[in-house]
Amino acid sequence: MPTLESAAPGTLQRQVVVGLVLVAVIVALGFGVRWWTHPSVFGDGGFDFRALPQPVAHSARDLQVTFSADEQPVTLEGVEPVWADNTARATVAFSVCRGDSHRLAIGAPAGDAEIVCDPLRPAVEGTRIDPRQEYVVATITPTAAGVARLVGVRLTYATGASRLFQRGTEVVHLDATVVAR
Repeated sequence: MPTLESAAPGTLQRQVVVGLVLVAVIVALGFGVRWWTHPSVFGDGGFDFRALPQPVAHSARDLQVTFSADEQPVTLEGVEPVWADNTARATVAFSVCRGDSHRLAIGAPAGDAEIVCDPLRPAVEGTRIDPRQEYVVATITPTAAGVARLVGVRLTYATGASRLFQRGTEVVHLDATVVAR
């Protein structure tokens, strides 16, 4: 009568080791895919700002949206406002500022960003920005009496080779209120 022989003692150990290596590879791939599909270049601004009520004609404000980040340059693919309230029917224009972030006030009167930015250029699709030296600035311009409350800015961008050409969208959260009377 034939007898069943158990597997060689090393076979079970090899199977366990191969299984553990396979699990480690799957976990590493999962983290890698998560990192690649969820880049974080700009971080979360997280400031609050409320301007004193001004006449509509003088109520526009320049706001610094992003702050210094130790990241390689990225290419902007889109910049969009996230409004909580916009009864002032405000428009918002986005620019890129190369300047001293310590001198750029978070809520300066419109036009003041040009004083500290060299240059101040429009943030349009295809604009390259170096987060170590440049900042995104929003100019909120009310067109009627009311409140314009910007609670975030959605930045869509592509990174370069150093970050394996990631593409991502981040919402920089803030709470900036401009009141026009």
